Amino acid sequence: MHDESGKPRVSRMGRWAFTVLVVLSISLPAFADGGLQRWVDDNGVIYYRQISDATAADTDTNGVESSPRQAATRKAPSSHRKLTPAQRAAKEQAKQAQRQEKHCARLQARLDRVQYRLDAGYQEPQGNALRHQRREFRTRIFRECR
Repeated sequence: MHDESGKPRVSRMGRWAFTVLVVLSISLPAFADGGLQRWVDDNGVIYYRQISDATAADTDTNGVESSPRQAATRKAPSSHRKLTPAQRAAKEQAKQAQRQEKHCARLQARLDRVQYRLDAGYQEPQGNALRHQRREFRTRIFRECR
């Protein structure tokens, strides 16, 4: 098939196949010198890395590094780092303090909104409810945040 100018027409499928061939021809030599190593850590995360022939000689059949240098360069996942009981207690105490601070900030924001509505003016039945809310929030802030 030819177009109006006499040049051969290339179909979409032909262009797609050509692109796939080019990409494969470029990427295959990258893996020819050793291939990929795959391993799964204790958390179930799968890792891949390209290895050369020299690196492949340092690994055993299970894909675990037998060289001490390789084993030392790979970091243990953060979940395997052990905390002492004192560190764990301090961390939990810091989280609790942060939660308490957020809770008090929310209470103060709600009190500020009620006070703003009181300052903006109100009709009498609504004013009673707003003053009641203000008393409740002030009491909660005094009990829980001071």
